[in-house]
Amino acid sequence: MIDFVKIEIRGINITELYKNPLLDFNKPLNLNSGEIIDYATASYRGLKFIIKKSKYVELQGSLHKYWNGGSHNANDFTFISLQNVIADIKKKFDLNLNTCILRNVEVGINIIPPITTKSLIRCVLLHRDKKFKEVSINKANYTRVIHNRFTVKAYDKKIQYPQLIKSDSLFRFEIKHTKMIDLNKKGIETLEDLSQIENLKLLSLILIDKWDEILVYDNSIESNNNLKLEYANWKNSNYWETLPKHERFRQKIKYNSEVTKNSIRLHRQLKNIMQDKVDFLLDFVTN
Repeated sequence: MIDFVKIEIRGINITELYKNPLLDFNKPLNLNSGEIIDYATASYRGLKFIIKKSKYVELQGSLHKYWNGGSHNANDFTFISLQNVIADIKKKFDLNLNTCILRNVEVGINIIPPITTKSLIRCVLLHRDKKFKEVSINKANYTRVIHNRFTVKAYDKKIQYPQLIKSDSLFRFEIKHTKMIDLNKKGIETLEDLSQIENLKLLSLILIDKWDEILVYDNSIESNNNLKLEYANWKNSNYWETLPKHERFRQKIKYNSEVTKNSIRLHRQLKNIMQDKVDFLLDFVTN
């Protein structure tokens, strides 16, 4: 579930970190002056250590990819695997987990959807009152909504790692917490906190709650010829985003009524699949 993290490491012995045999630090050179910039980086299994001005240390990268040797995050990453990763990082780099302050945390799951992922992504329209927008970064085409404190992302994992994924379709849904205010209020502040099952349960609840806030167009409702205009509007994210608040509320009631009466309940199906996956990832320690 936990993927990308950005961590400020406080109180670490930087001299000893430089000496760590697993890390080969590089310092960039100012091409104009020839001076070595006081900024050093080193990578290990997909994680990057950054030392700025010989006093600030940052760790960033995917804990999920670390579990896979730094290569990918296309499989399931259980809570036990996360605990093992955190313990391994702590041991290899002599970290005090309570002084590893979280600055960004990404929480996500991979699921096999009831329709093709390509079709599903076209149906993911709005989060709250903002429409999803397509982005292409690092060979991964995805759609996202950027909020002030977090970003919601949905994309086709099969496209990113076609050789690794056996299923015909794999959908990834994730929340990137770009500001930690809300999670800090819930007691999630350090790397140590990510090793606690209760905090992972909390993060999974937030993930599912965010899915609940998404408007997904369910084209299985399209059986009533009298609603052709509504269908055309309802599947259009621009239509929803530009509606006045009161009219959006009214149209959602009408749309949800049609979904309840005549659809495969796509949004609900996906929520149930996500909940089952969360239970699978966490139940290794809760049974």
